[in-house]
Amino acid sequence: MVKEIAEKHKEYVVPKTIANYRHRERIKPFHVIPRPLKTETHISDRLWFCDWLKDWTQEDFLHLAPSDEFYVWIVLRPNYRNDRVWAKSIENIEDDERHREMVKNQACIGIFIIFTAKKLHWVLKDKGESWSGQYFRDTILMQHVFPFLKDEENVIDVDDVIFVHDKAPCMRANMTQHLLQDNNINFWGNDTWPGNSPDLNAAEHIGAIIKNEIERASSINLECKYGFRTQICVTSSINSDGIS
Repeated sequence: MVKEIAEKHKEYVVPKTIANYRHRERIKPFHVIPRPLKTETHISDRLWFCDWLKDWTQEDFLHLAPSDEFYVWIVLRPNYRNDRVWAKSIENIEDDERHREMVKNQACIGIFIIFTAKKLHWVLKDKGESWSGQYFRDTILMQHVFPFLKDEENVIDVDDVIFVHDKAPCMRANMTQHLLQDNNINFWGNDTWPGNSPDLNAAEHIGAIIKNEIERASSINLECKYGFRTQICVTSSINSDGIS
């Protein structure tokens, strides 16, 4: 996947660029953000959903096709919702977690991921496009999701596969819901699936793994003299987990 990103966007980040930007903008290399408490509604929704799934068999879960969309920055920018340092104080933050900087015009790659019991599939967002409802329907769903789910090589049962989305605005739109129905794609609607929950949507967990591996490789190689070595380290760390 990293090779595909490099070929498509042709953008690389050198560690020296990060230091120069931080010095020029006079910003600190880390941010301490209090961890928010889950509301009673969040907790009860997830407990209800887990209770509802307790009678499912292994065969039932094999028919799911979880999906998620997320962004990957080669260098993480501060205060992004998924790139925060949760801590009570600065002393609780390890040194390798203190690198949270934004580089001007840095490479930002949007990725849509979907997987079944048989196969993992991802789509790189076209540069300059946003996750609008129109783009999601015309490009992600029509060109990628529908053909993927209707291919018996990719799913356990074409007629019984269930497409699981993560409740992003483009997925909640009525036009998107109707498009899924019109193409005979079963999906979990807004009244059942408690979205934004990595512990329930495994696709969100895969996205977190990819971002963490890129972050870890970038942190380890901050002292590398050349960006080329950093790029190799990122590629190696991701391939070591079998995501290639």
